[in-house]
Amino acid sequence: MMILIVEDDAGLSELIREKVEECGYKSASVYSGREAIEWLSLHKAYIMLLDYTLPDMNAKEFLTELKIKGLALPSFIMSTGQGDERIAVDMMKSGARDYIVKDNNFLDLLPEVIRRVDKEIENEYKRNEAEELVRKNEKKIKSLLAEKELILKEVHHRIKNNMNTIKSLLFLQAETLKDSSAIAALQDAESRVESMMVLYDKLYRSPDVRELSVKDYLPELVNEIIGNFPNKGIVTIENNIEDFILSAEILFPLGILINELLTNVMKYAFVGREKGIIYISASINDSLAKMVIQDNGVGIPESVSFENSKGFGLELITMLVQQLNGRIRIERGEGTRFVLEFNV
Repeated sequence: MMILIVEDDAGLSELIREKVEECGYKSASVYSGREAIEWLSLHKAYIMLLDYTLPDMNAKEFLTELKIKGLALPSFIMSTGQGDERIAVDMMKSGARDYIVKDNNFLDLLPEVIRRVDKEIENEYKRNEAEELVRKNEKKIKSLLAEKELILKEVHHRIKNNMNTIKSLLFLQAETLKDSSAIAALQDAESRVESMMVLYDKLYRSPDVRELSVKDYLPELVNEIIGNFPNKGIVTIENNIEDFILSAEILFPLGILINELLTNVMKYAFVGREKGIIYISASINDSLAKMVIQDNGVGIPESVSFENSKGFGLELITMLVQQLNGRIRIERGEGTRFVLEFNV
């Protein structure tokens, strides 16, 4: 590594060169500011030992001239025969790594000062190298995240399109049939697909695709389900839904289960009625989640229960409740009340 010695005293310059080379560095000597500028225009110095007072200019003027010429300023150590602290402070502000007075101890102190500055430069280089590596890695990570986001969007659109295709096929198939029970079965299947689409879309747009707020999910799901029925105009929805988080593993069967319950309500609860109310609540106490779907309709017959029903809808509800490791009951009175409880 090359050290440039800018010193107008030729004898002292030679002694400095000996000390520098004893420390294992290469050296070059110049004796004026002009010579130093010319040398730096052709070569690169690792460290520069700069005398404050030169024959043609002082160090401050030298630094200004170097800047005007557009030349890079190497790391430099200031030396002077004047022990003026104001000069020292001024040169340190101008970028000097260290300041050393040319007194009786000058040559003895010089190797230590050079090694200290060398260590500082090395540490800065390592730090800058590490920071550059971090910047490159950050850039790479951002690029990978952008690519992942693009892929996820593509996958999302494909899944959504596939779900829409299934829903459309079920609708078209129902249009070709004349058997009312077969048409109803396909319409129910279409509604189940719709409930899965609502959840999938919500999860995709949420910060964490593994879980979702019940308060964010249920009202939209309920509106989508009820909006599929011709008698939706007579129904008022009353929600009392707490804001708590459930995992996607729970929400998928729960969404289909709610679809089944609301489908039964919309089909049978308000027959012969001009208007109706559906009350929906969701709450959690410790680890027990509770959901209630209640209507003020005509009431479900005593003969209908989850235990002995052979209808596919109620059987499906029973299966989904088992999947949630929960329990469900029917409460009869003024209308029907379905109460679902499960641990989370």
